[in-house]
Amino acid sequence: MNHLRYANLSQDEQEQTLREIIQTTPVLWRTLEVLRELNLTDSWIVSGALYNQVWNRLTGKPDMYGVKDIDIFYRDDDTSYEAEDRIIKAGERLFAAD
Repeated sequence: MNHLRYANLSQDEQEQTLREIIQTTPVLWRTLEVLRELNLTDSWIVSGALYNQVWNRLTGKPDMYGVKDIDIFYRDDDTSYEAEDRIIKAGERLFAAD
């Protein structure tokens, strides 16, 4: 399998490929849905799970091979323990619904 097959594509084509990988990886797509449901002002899935999943697709490994967790970053003006605990508990409820 040629892991460099996307290397010479345009940036737009590479971005489209990344979107397709995320959209066709159920656990990543569900994580994005949960982030939307949490209604956070600004949130992201950060690099580890995305990087590994892209590498898995490029090298023919199973989806999410080697991914132990998915890190989520978010920004909130309220940095109190109580505010973060509310987000954690809401996330636990939403992810448990799966």
